[in-house]
Amino acid sequence: METKKFENLKRLNLIAAVFHLVQGILILVLSSDFAVTITRNYLKFDQASRSLVTVTENLFDVRLAYLIALFPLLTAVAHFMVATVLYDRYVENLSRGINPYRWAEYSVTSSIMIVIIALLVGISDIGTLLLIFSINATMIFFGYLMELLNQYTEKVRWSPFIFGSFAGLIPWVVIFMVILRSSPPDFVIWIFISIAIFFNLFPVNMILQYKKIGKWADYLYGEKVYILLSLTSKSILVWQVYAGTLQP
Repeated sequence: METKKFENLKRLNLIAAVFHLVQGILILVLSSDFAVTITRNYLKFDQASRSLVTVTENLFDVRLAYLIALFPLLTAVAHFMVATVLYDRYVENLSRGINPYRWAEYSVTSSIMIVIIALLVGISDIGTLLLIFSINATMIFFGYLMELLNQYTEKVRWSPFIFGSFAGLIPWVVIFMVILRSSPPDFVIWIFISIAIFFNLFPVNMILQYKKIGKWADYLYGEKVYILLSLTSKSILVWQVYAGTLQP
């Protein structure tokens, strides 16, 4: 029975890999060359006014399609790896209630996603974007720590989950504060709402796993839900951004 469940997960990973790969390629082929400018803000003393003034320096442009294609392509590679060369280790880890490969992939791909949303609302300062990326990645690392720690405990230890939830909330608060002042296009608002909802379904999945509620009493069911949530949330972001800014 367990062997069949692992084989089903292998198949699901391969299917997800194909879907992510196709979407990444389509975005590169179909998208316009719309680009966003990455800036740097700093204070400079103005001799005329004898005061400190904020200076914005344009650093470089990034073609948005490349960023949008990057996270599904990286996700495709991760799914393909765990279904092939890393499959035995994948099964071994799942049997112990942990999947470090998932957290490694999420730390990069979900952080790229939140940076894209930040760019769409007008956050372009490179320091702010690096912080948003890093704080989101830290949230994911706490997710890994949650699984790593609870392999060895009889009673679930929730501290990594709590710390991760705090870290994960901050980028969304920063983006929401900008939205309140900048009034971005409607499609950006819908991206913010839809991806925020999906990002919060991941911790809900973890809670159900560790509370062993219903089908989530089986850790492998939670793994299946993670794969489906990842595919759905990334697909939604890809095509919402394409519809809003990347159509030729």
